[in-house]
Amino acid sequence: MSLTVVDNEAYYQGRKALRTSSKKRRLEILQAALRIIARDGVRAVKHRAVAQEAGVPLSATTYYFKDILDLIVDAFVLYAQETHEQFVRPFWEETLTWLNSIDPARLSEQPYYDEQVRELSRRGAHFIVTTALSQRERMLIETAFFYAALMDERLRQPALDYMQTLLEPLQKAMTLIGAADASLASHAVLAIMRQLQFEAMLAHDGSLDEDRLCRAFTYQLYGQGKHHA
Repeated sequence: MSLTVVDNEAYYQGRKALRTSSKKRRLEILQAALRIIARDGVRAVKHRAVAQEAGVPLSATTYYFKDILDLIVDAFVLYAQETHEQFVRPFWEETLTWLNSIDPARLSEQPYYDEQVRELSRRGAHFIVTTALSQRERMLIETAFFYAALMDERLRQPALDYMQTLLEPLQKAMTLIGAADASLASHAVLAIMRQLQFEAMLAHDGSLDEDRLCRAFTYQLYGQGKHHA
């Protein structure tokens, strides 16, 4: 896999930090920016506001990030890296390990195929419910960044590359489950995942119907494969 926004420091726009203490302060500034984005949106990210949130002098934010957009871009890169390491990679490592245990020769058997589709749907639904309940702030940050990417060209490529990091393991999964067109299927399934995540974020009472999400996944997966429910 080629270098992406989650593993390439070349995406960073602001001043690089070399000493441990400098790296720590730079990280505190970026984390403060993320908290502001989750609470008030991207437009609220200003040097003074970030400095106050981080508990650092105003001069520290302008030293590392002369341009406020540099700070926003680097905050997005940090978000993408942390999300990939803490949530996306663990989920797909476990799921792809399971998918690799599937017997491709038996996917033509309808009961066997049904069983695999249900299991993949269950895993996807559980992931959405878990992240919606425990990581709502991170989901708000991601939504805010994608909106900002529509408005600012400098955020566009990091956003597209982040989406690609989500599509790559999904495309592998679609291949292993027997999708007729794994690339197209991965885009379609990611689209339904984003919709379900958004619905989960809007669940004001905190209750989510995991079984309904599972059925939605199953419906979508059957539409991408060679079999029908």
